Amino acid sequence: MRRHLLIAFLLCTVAMPSARAQFDALPDSNAQWLTYYYDGPNFMNDEWLFIDNSPDTLIDSAPYRKLYTGPSPYYVGAIRDNDSGRVYFRTTFHQTVLLYDFNVIAGDTVEVGNVYIGSPLIDSWDMLVNSVDSVMLSGTPRKRIGISLAAMGPPAIHYWIQGVGGTGGLLTTCGCATISGSTELECMSTNDTIQYHLSSGTIESGTPGDCFLITSVEEEGLPPIVLASPNPSSGLFRLTNAPGEK
Repeated sequence: MRRHLLIAFLLCTVAMPSARAQFDALPDSNAQWLTYYYDGPNFMNDEWLFIDNSPDTLIDSAPYRKLYTGPSPYYVGAIRDNDSGRVYFRTTFHQTVLLYDFNVIAGDTVEVGNVYIGSPLIDSWDMLVNSVDSVMLSGTPRKRIGISLAAMGPPAIHYWIQGVGGTGGLLTTCGCATISGSTELECMSTNDTIQYHLSSGTIESGTPGDCFLITSVEEEGLPPIVLASPNPSSGLFRLTNAPGEK
C-alpha cells in the first residue's frame, strides 16, 4: 500500500511542473509581422506590425505588450499571451477580442475576431478547427491549427502557428477572403531571425534578418557633363569634360 502511494506521489510531482509550464503562443518582444492586403486583382498594400522591447503595460490588471504599425511607427493596440495558449488583442477603442486559441482540438468551433486598425469595427467569426498538428520552423516544432469558416466547413483555408500567428495576418486571424479582397502573412521574424517567410508558395524559415530589413541601394553618381566643340559644327567636333569634371 505504501509503495503504491509513493508511486502515485512521484507521478503527481513529475506531472505538476508540466501542467504549469508556459505555452508561448507568440513572442513577447522584438517581433515583426508583414501582411499583404489584396484589394481586387490589381491593388495591393502591406501592413507592418511589431512589438518592441518595451516593458509590459497593465490593462484591467493584466499584462499586455504594445503593438505598433510602421514604417512610421504609431501605437495601434496591445496584445496579450496568457501563457496558456490564448492570445487577446486590446484595441485603442478599449475593446478586447480573442485572436487565437491553441487549446482547441479538431472538430471544435471557436469565435475569433478580425481587427481593423484605427476603426472601432471588429468582425467576429466562428471558425471550424479542421486539424491540429505540428510544423518545423527554424528547427523548432510548432503547434499548427488548420481553420476554416464554420459556415463553409473543411478544408482548412488558413493556419494558426505557435510562435508566428495566423497565416492570414497577425490581426486577421480568420484569414477570410471576401469579394473586396484577402490577406496573407508574408513574413514574420523575431530576434533577428526569420520565423516564417512565404516565397513562391514555399514557407522558408531560419534565415538571419527581420521582416522590415530593407537592403540599402547605393546611389549612382551623376554622369559626367560632356561638352562638344565647336558648337554648332559642320560635322567634326571635339568631346571634353566640363570644367571641374574628371
